[in-house]
Amino acid sequence: MADVTLTAGIRANLLSLQNTSSLIEDTQFKLSTGKKVNSALDDPISFFKAQSLNYRAADLTARKDSILQGLQTITAADKGIKSIIDLVDTAQSKALAAQELDTTRAYGLTTAGTAAVLTTQEAFSQLAFVEDNGWTNLSIAENKDAFLENLGKMVIGTATGEVAAGNEAVKIIYTMDASTTVISANLTWDEVAENADKTATFSTITVNDLLDAMTVKFEGLTFEYDPDSTGFKVYAEDSTTRISGISSGVFLTTFGLNLTSGTNLDGTVTSLDVGKELASLENAYNDVMDQINSLADDAKYAGINLLNSDALSNKLTVYFNEDLSEDSKLDVQGVNVTAVGLGLTKATWTSDTDNIDKSVEETQSARSDLRNASQSFSTAASVLQIRNQFTDNMVTTLEDGSASLVNADINKESANMLALQTRQQLGTISLSIANQSEQSVLRLF
Repeated sequence: MADVTLTAGIRANLLSLQNTSSLIEDTQFKLSTGKKVNSALDDPISFFKAQSLNYRAADLTARKDSILQGLQTITAADKGIKSIIDLVDTAQSKALAAQELDTTRAYGLTTAGTAAVLTTQEAFSQLAFVEDNGWTNLSIAENKDAFLENLGKMVIGTATGEVAAGNEAVKIIYTMDASTTVISANLTWDEVAENADKTATFSTITVNDLLDAMTVKFEGLTFEYDPDSTGFKVYAEDSTTRISGISSGVFLTTFGLNLTSGTNLDGTVTSLDVGKELASLENAYNDVMDQINSLADDAKYAGINLLNSDALSNKLTVYFNEDLSEDSKLDVQGVNVTAVGLGLTKATWTSDTDNIDKSVEETQSARSDLRNASQSFSTAASVLQIRNQFTDNMVTTLEDGSASLVNADINKESANMLALQTRQQLGTISLSIANQSEQSVLRLF
């Protein structure tokens, strides 16, 4: 092509068209990619700086995900605490119900009084006791088998009162020697029915004799006093097979009868019907304790449980920056809200009614501890929410900064494209004009 000679005008127009075409290609690439810097060749400084900003934005986005997971872990723990508070309230209601039961009453047998009559069916449901020198019946149980087959109210004085037809009755008149355990008594067994003539009389009986006459039937078992062992034999109902033995002291304690010898017999009696209700409340209370433990174990999220006593899983650490710096993190220590952790002990109300008040105090203290733990978790959740919003804003700022370095201004590039296309058209026209001088020479031939 060295033999081809171009005029200066044509050569200038060709160079101009080549530059215009190159600029058009660059502009088209920017418009298609949306970036003005696509590689380090375009602008090394802007390219690497934008890349650094993008890397940090990506790292913070990962931290943002961690923050959100930490927030969910705390939310799970807080919901668990609120549910456990409901369970503690339920347990406290059982304790308060037990507290309201009139489980014991004081009674005494004095050296003066008026005899009364008690049917054997009523003997298990009533116990006579003295208040202000007057007899009052204290209900122990209703619709039970006869508590004593041949023992009625123990009073001092003369037997009075009539026996209703069809009822068995026992009359006991006794006096007590303050210096001994001997009871002088006259016991008469009347059946006002077909066998109304049956009579049994005792002139003097001791306390052991009195116990010897006792047979108790309760909940499918029969307790019968054994004078040889000064205790009670335990039989299955309708059976002569002895199950076990129980001392008279244990027996009396079990049934709430605590007697002392002397001129007056003083003690307490526990209602067996109330005792049954108390046992039911005790069982319900202890069941709630088990549910508290179960719920605390179930409040786990992503392998972390902030409500149990496991030191390996009841602590949450959330890092806020990309280099996992110890200076920028939140530690959330879990709390042990199992029954043991809350200081809640199993109810033993039937064996010691003083423990009812103890259970009420324990549940009240547990409710306070749970509320404090809930407030602590709420504070941590608030911090994570604020941090999550800040991280989100920071990621947006970094991405905007990176975009400003490498992204193309579409409006500007579109205007450039239009201007370059116009220039290209003008360059083509200019080249055509430059060629016309040579074309005119052809007319000479």
